[in-house]
Amino acid sequence: MSQPSRQIKCVIVGDGTVGKTCMLISYTTNSFPVEYVPTVFDNYSTQLTYDGNTVNLGLWDTAGQEDYDRLRPLSYPQTDVFVLCYSVMSRVSFDNVINKWAPEIRLHCPETPIILVGTKIDLRDNAEARKALDTDNHLPISRSQGQKMANKIKAIAYLECSALTQQGLRQIFDEAVRIIKMKITFLHPDLGIGGAERLIVDAAIAYKENGHTVDIVTNHYSEEHCFEETKQFKITTINVFPRSVFGRFVALCAYIRMIIAAVWMCIFKRDSDVFFVDTVSACLPILKLFTTSRVIFYCHFPDQLLTKRETFCKKIYRYFLDGIEGYTTGLGDVVCVNSKFTESIVREILTPLKDRDLEVVYPSLNTKHFDKQEECELEVIPKNAEHIFVSINRFEFKKNVEIALMALDCLKMELTDDELSKVCVIIAGGYDKLNKENAENYEYLKRLGKNLDIDTNNLIFIKNPTDQEKVQLLRTCKMLIYTPSNEHFGIVPVEAMYMGKGVIAMNSGGPKETIKNGVTGFLVDENPSEMATIMKMAVRNQIDFKKMSFECNSRVKNLFSFELFKERLESLL
Repeated sequence: MSQPSRQIKCVIVGDGTVGKTCMLISYTTNSFPVEYVPTVFDNYSTQLTYDGNTVNLGLWDTAGQEDYDRLRPLSYPQTDVFVLCYSVMSRVSFDNVINKWAPEIRLHCPETPIILVGTKIDLRDNAEARKALDTDNHLPISRSQGQKMANKIKAIAYLECSALTQQGLRQIFDEAVRIIKMKITFLHPDLGIGGAERLIVDAAIAYKENGHTVDIVTNHYSEEHCFEETKQFKITTINVFPRSVFGRFVALCAYIRMIIAAVWMCIFKRDSDVFFVDTVSACLPILKLFTTSRVIFYCHFPDQLLTKRETFCKKIYRYFLDGIEGYTTGLGDVVCVNSKFTESIVREILTPLKDRDLEVVYPSLNTKHFDKQEECELEVIPKNAEHIFVSINRFEFKKNVEIALMALDCLKMELTDDELSKVCVIIAGGYDKLNKENAENYEYLKRLGKNLDIDTNNLIFIKNPTDQEKVQLLRTCKMLIYTPSNEHFGIVPVEAMYMGKGVIAMNSGGPKETIKNGVTGFLVDENPSEMATIMKMAVRNQIDFKKMSFECNSRVKNLFSFELFKERLESLL
């Protein structure tokens, strides 16, 4: 699939006769003009490849004479970068950098980056040219003087060139492309609390830290049920269509809601350089048809594998939606998946992507966020609890949290009364009161605990733990219990390992890539008694937790660090 070209507007300013036009002609035509022709305003365009991406560079030549001081700023709106030129053979043009040009740019475009360029460096060693200099002692402006000036006006870079010899010429425009930061708009269905949401938030933070402008568009967002870091972003909620029709057609409604949001983005966010979409691909045709922006689609897992087909009508309904998913997922300029496991499933299920290049981008951990969380008191934990096991998931049936309860029931039979009195399993997770399944799953787990006759001191439920509470749970626990089967990736085990805690997880899906069995945790079959065996070993300290803690932390830093994640995301642009 052909990649959309990135559009960059570069405006060239500076005194007349410093060589702006010669510089542009030499760069775009590879030839030096014989005669001097003063420029009023002119445009040049060139296409280049940078980091494997095609860039259309629009070069706007401006007049430096005072007669055009009122007209020149009309060229400035939507400028991505200014190239401010002076001649190394002219003190007047050099002084005007700080006296005239930098103030003019900052007045009209205060946030736009500036590259300061010294021109005509081929004349520095020309004896005849030096005699005519207007500088002190007939000396050209030195590189160190130019660099000091760049520092004064807070230019992003200082470069020098000769339009005649083309020395340093290409580097100027390569730098202009390199320093341009993009406008990136994320589109996500429901910005609540979950693994997919964690990925989107971390990706937004990564791009922001890399200097890009980031906005988020979503169909649902509540400050009462979100990751704390979302509050640093501009978030637009497009919620004009219901989540369901009388409790039915949830997937179809999600498709429609995302399509409506995409239409809104085509109107109000069409200046975005990149659209980063995840979960629902049905909106991609809208973005591809009505914008020229680059589209990145992040596939957490094929949607068609996340639902059941109990009735004939449901099969017909899903056949229609599955076809949409299969076709639209491949429309992204870049298609990412969260693990090699997901990659294999996508190629198998979404046949149009069988031979498509897929980018495996592991979710990451923003370790700075974890490090800054202060200690807090978790009053719900019994004072005598010494062996704490934590499960952190959304309250959804597919997360199989009941396995943890059944394992605890098995563990009761294996421990002495004294040992059992010091055991506590904490079930913590995202709970959205507007989500019917969350309520049903929560009540189901509560009933199951009661039916299994598990003491309330051994089993604690926590709805919507804060980030601080979540980190404290991981600090406090002995091990993490991770119950989903064939989980696409699973960020929670990575979070636990960073905190130095081993993980008991199902021997399937993403955890087989994140957890090193027997080293950073244990992979078990979907069998409560097998999980209970590992828990008993933990209670009786038959595991070298000091060594496991070191291995866990090292594995996260080597494979899932936030810096690696940032570099990987940047390469997608």
